[in-house]
Amino acid sequence: MGHTQERITRRSSHLLMSQQTAVYRGHSKADALCLVRPQALADQICASYLSLYTDLPYDNYACGGAVCSNKLTPSSVPDVSGGQLAWFVQDHVLANSSSPNKPAQLDISGQSALAIIWVGTNDLGIHSLLQPDNYTAPYAPAIPPLTPGNDNATTINDLARCQLAQVQTLYSQYGIKNFLILSTIPLHLTALYAANDSGTIYYPETHDGRAWNLNMYHMENALNGFLDAGVGTLGAQLPDASVSFFNTYKFFEQLYLYPEQYYNGSIPASVTGHCHQCPNASDWRECGM
Repeated sequence: MGHTQERITRRSSHLLMSQQTAVYRGHSKADALCLVRPQALADQICASYLSLYTDLPYDNYACGGAVCSNKLTPSSVPDVSGGQLAWFVQDHVLANSSSPNKPAQLDISGQSALAIIWVGTNDLGIHSLLQPDNYTAPYAPAIPPLTPGNDNATTINDLARCQLAQVQTLYSQYGIKNFLILSTIPLHLTALYAANDSGTIYYPETHDGRAWNLNMYHMENALNGFLDAGVGTLGAQLPDASVSFFNTYKFFEQLYLYPEQYYNGSIPASVTGHCHQCPNASDWRECGM
């Protein structure tokens, strides 16, 4: 890896090792199988692996399919800024603050708690910015169309500001002092957004794969650039807080390009195969996962 990735990794690792509790909010890559409440089941996803290797206890509010804000990019599951925040408040807020300049009282230490935010995949992809659907209630309002004079259309900058606003909210209203924002992974390398027109299990219809691939590449890098710059700004604005950015994009790119250096299972490393064969290659709902 390059020097930038090594610097970010060391900084994030130090942040993790100094904390007593981790609080996850985001999408399926951190989801412990979100049903009625997120702790209903505990799959071996990144949150549980982190706890396994660091002994760091955690609360996981992430939900598969989630976005940062359902107002920006509608989704049918609790979003990071709304439903997932409400779960955190329900679990940890002992008393609301009587002063606008004083955070709520929590049952965990804000000084030693680490809020980890990993969201963006569903905000950018199919049924969202890349390929919007004409949603009707209860998913309204739909993503505004890009028409002349329409200044209400959701932008990449809106998505970045939504994530960064979660830091401000948890800091000012709830006294959390440590934050780690993870970047979006290189989605253009996945089969769903590959440069071919063939359908996948998540989008069986034919489509302009080359356009999807190119647009996703630009969107994911734009979002990550806004997040990286925003984290630096927040760090300067919140001097008594620790705000870090982990370049998950570069990390996953390394996994894709050099899998034999990272995967140590009993079969040869592969990034083109599958870990679970679905019975119907055109309907993800029959996968049994």
